Amino acid sequence: MKHKQRFAFFIFLYLLIVYAGAGAAQFPVINYPESLIEKLGITPQDIVKNQEKFRTNRTHREWMSHVHEVIPGLDPEKKEAIGKLHTAMLYLKDKINTEYLSGSINQQEFTAESAQLMKWFLNAHQSMLSKKEYESLFQMAASDEPSSPVPAENGLGFPIENPETTVEMIKKEFDEPTINKLAHFYGQHSQELRDIRKIYETGDANAKPEQIKNDMQRIEKELQTAYMRFCRKTLTDKQFRMIFGSPGEEK
Repeated sequence: MKHKQRFAFFIFLYLLIVYAGAGAAQFPVINYPESLIEKLGITPQDIVKNQEKFRTNRTHREWMSHVHEVIPGLDPEKKEAIGKLHTAMLYLKDKINTEYLSGSINQQEFTAESAQLMKWFLNAHQSMLSKKEYESLFQMAASDEPSSPVPAENGLGFPIENPETTVEMIKKEFDEPTINKLAHFYGQHSQELRDIRKIYETGDANAKPEQIKNDMQRIEKELQTAYMRFCRKTLTDKQFRMIFGSPGEEK
């Protein structure tokens, strides 16, 4: 019985999504990160069952709006697959977060699993989309030079991207609890990026330097977006503009 269940597991993993329309092209297949979901103690069926609740998640709605904006005229089947990839990623990230907050895994395990999830998320899109679609979606060409986290050596603990804003202006406009909150969040994300880079570069002997560089760029962009969204929710419009020099739209 166990052999049959395991066989069915792999068949389901490989042939999870198939387009059934008569005469239509095969729907993009989603292969879930097998080793990660085994670590989390779940199955592909669990992902399919639980990912739908993330369709109303604000992050998912913003992501799909971004997809529609940067890849107009995208094949409906690919768009549906992108949506399923994102809700699956949100579900898996929620599981990882829950394990970490409950003490089931430590910081190193949390970072490693998060890096594995992000790598799967990027590779799944790369295998499904054309080069142009992929670069449009993640807004980064393969030839782009890698960037580094913006240094925060200004006494605040987080960077000021608006060149018209000084440290003194921030200290005058922001109270101490807000400054500490931003510094804590930015510090955590910067450390996570460094940890992911270390694990990513040493954990896969087959990864090419160019692939590592490109994937790290995209991971950094995701972390920077998360930081900006945190600031957007925490700060007033004036305070947000003081840091980012924008009217409040996440990059």
